[in-house]
Amino acid sequence: MKLPFTGFFQDLHRFFAFKELVGLDIGTSAIKFVQLARGTTVPELVNYGILETTQYLERGNAALQTSSLKLTERGTAAHLAVLVREAGISGADVVASLPSFAVFTAPLEIPLVPPDETARLVSFQAKQFIPLPLSEVNLEWMKVEEFDNQRGTRYQRLMVTAVPIATIGVYQRICRAAGLKLVGLELEYQALTRAIADPAALPVLVIDIGAESTAIAIMDHGAVRQTGQTDYGGAALTQALARSLGVSAIRAEELKRRRGLLSVAGEYDLAVSLTPFLDVILQECMRVRGAFEDAHHVTTSGVMLVGGGANLPGIREYVEAQLGLPVTFPRPFGTIQYPPTLEPIAKSLMNELALSIGLGLKLLTPTP
Repeated sequence: MKLPFTGFFQDLHRFFAFKELVGLDIGTSAIKFVQLARGTTVPELVNYGILETTQYLERGNAALQTSSLKLTERGTAAHLAVLVREAGISGADVVASLPSFAVFTAPLEIPLVPPDETARLVSFQAKQFIPLPLSEVNLEWMKVEEFDNQRGTRYQRLMVTAVPIATIGVYQRICRAAGLKLVGLELEYQALTRAIADPAALPVLVIDIGAESTAIAIMDHGAVRQTGQTDYGGAALTQALARSLGVSAIRAEELKRRRGLLSVAGEYDLAVSLTPFLDVILQECMRVRGAFEDAHHVTTSGVMLVGGGANLPGIREYVEAQLGLPVTFPRPFGTIQYPPTLEPIAKSLMNELALSIGLGLKLLTPTP
């Protein structure tokens, strides 16, 4: 069950009125979107765009948003307006992403009781992990599974989230200023689940490496079971490389994207500078993985790398070696129809646009 955003989200039966929808991913250094249309069998890709800024590399306060839960409203709206104008999507209906660091999330286990009693129990328990009055957040939850405890009592495992109402208002104003119609918000990992998760798949550790943070989730049979987050991302790798080589952050970013962790004979081994910070990200991944495996007594079967950081050369081999698990990449293009002309760049686009595709699919496909 979920508590709706009163006057904001639309009822489920109205979701199917959308013939086209834009999935909007506002990150720390880039804004990405996909525009999907309802097709005869699967949604069709109509348009996509990526607007990236590198100013944050040299000025931290130039990031579009940070883990301090603040979204730079004026600057983000200005960047988004440019993308909207160049892509020709003014007036489009939009579902936007909420980063994991902008919400409060926690798993919760309570007895299996009727919905009204579940609502009361969730509201009472949520006060323990939400540092804001409940009147200032929108509280919702999703039932992950039912199980019997040691005494044979039927329980339900929920994933509870609380979104500050003020944060919702910021997203509404940004989209309105850019000429878009915000019709929904969704947590990043929920959208990713829709785009990349296989309902029949074994538990997978999903690592979404952004510019200034990394979102971590365990997906099991199409549902999110465990989440985590670290304030280290691609920017930390770039800054470390810039200090080691004595070059500008812009130049370090170019080298990172071109060579990554791959050694080149006769050249400085970039991995020496990059891996210590990448290891910090992987340590948090191992913590999330361990917490999930200890709680559910199952083994994680693999790793999926998502986001712009997934395009770092050599990252697949390094993560496999450090975590001891096979690494794959998302294939969200398998859920939509797209022009054959995109095939040569489909792999990199899938990493970049997986989240946007998941958002766009939210109101164009039936809810399971």
